[in-house]
Amino acid sequence: MEERAEIPEEIRQKVEAVKTRIGNLLRRADSYIVEPGPKRVSFRYAARLPRDFLTPDERAQSICFVTRYEVLPVIDGITLEKTDHGFYLSNMSEIRFALHEYRPILMNQNDSMYFRNIHRFCRSKLINREETKDLTITVFDEDERDVTMAFTKQLDQEMKAIRIVLSGCEYEYLYNGILQHSDHRYTSRYLHEYHSGQLNYAFLAHALPLGYFRARLGRHYRLINMLTFPKPGPL
Repeated sequence: MEERAEIPEEIRQKVEAVKTRIGNLLRRADSYIVEPGPKRVSFRYAARLPRDFLTPDERAQSICFVTRYEVLPVIDGITLEKTDHGFYLSNMSEIRFALHEYRPILMNQNDSMYFRNIHRFCRSKLINREETKDLTITVFDEDERDVTMAFTKQLDQEMKAIRIVLSGCEYEYLYNGILQHSDHRYTSRYLHEYHSGQLNYAFLAHALPLGYFRARLGRHYRLINMLTFPKPGPL
C-alpha cells in the first residue's frame, strides 16, 4: 500500500482487514487444487475433418479470449491520497478500468469469453478422442508421457477455485449496481456506501482477486493460444 501522507490507524486497520479477508478466501480456493498436475507440458492437436478444425464461433471465441487475456490488468497495490475532505483511493480509475476488463470473463454468462464457456471449450477438446468428429488435444509432460487426464482435472479444479472466490465476493453488486448497469435493487446500498466511503473498501476487495483469476486461467490461455497465435501488429 503506497502512502502519500500518514494514514490514520482506523483506515489502516480497515484496509488490512480487507486484504486479510481476501487473502483467506484465495487460500481457501487454492485448497481445492489438490492435484497441481504437471508443470511443464506440451500439446498435440489433431483432427481429420472436412472443415476447419475450429468452427467459426470457436475461432472467434479463441481469438477474442487470447487477445483479451494478454492485456488483462492486475492491481498490485493501492495508493491512498489525502485531500481536504479525507483520504481517498487515488488509483480508483485504474481499479474501475481493471474491473471493466474482467466483466466478460467473470459475469457475462452468454459471452464466449465467460470463464465457464472457455473451460467448456478446452475440456471438450481434451476429452475428445475421435479426430473425425472434432479436434483432439493430447497433453504430454517433459518425459513425453500422456498426462491429458491429469491436465484436464487440473483445469477442473482451477474452475472450482474461481467459483469459490466469486461466491465469496459481490461482483454482481459492482457490475449491475455501479459499473455497468443501474439496477434499482442496489440504489440504496450504493448511495449509502458512496457517501460513507465504504464503497472504497468494496472496490478494493474486488480488485485484489483479479490477478488470481488471471493466474487460474493461465493454462486455458496456453492451450488456446497455440491454436490462434494472434499477436498485435506494430504501429
